[in-house]
Amino acid sequence: MLVYVLIKIAPGKEEETLKKISENEKIKKVTEVLGPYDVVVEAEIEDEKELEDIVIKYLGSIESVLETVTLISVRTFTR
Repeated sequence: MLVYVLIKIAPGKEEETLKKISENEKIKKVTEVLGPYDVVVEAEIEDEKELEDIVIKYLGSIESVLETVTLISVRTFTR
């Protein structure tokens, strides 16, 4: 299952946080964005346990991650 996590990062901590986030093997893409969030993470997970491992245990353990919002993909349309 594909999930997206929107992340707010502490000011001045972007570079080190992006590197740390991208170290997790389940995280497939890390995109820096403009707007109310700083980063969009795309991850491929098998079940809710892996979701918990990534969002709560991994991302939640990074001190400079201030807030996350998790979106679970239902359908994907491509061209």
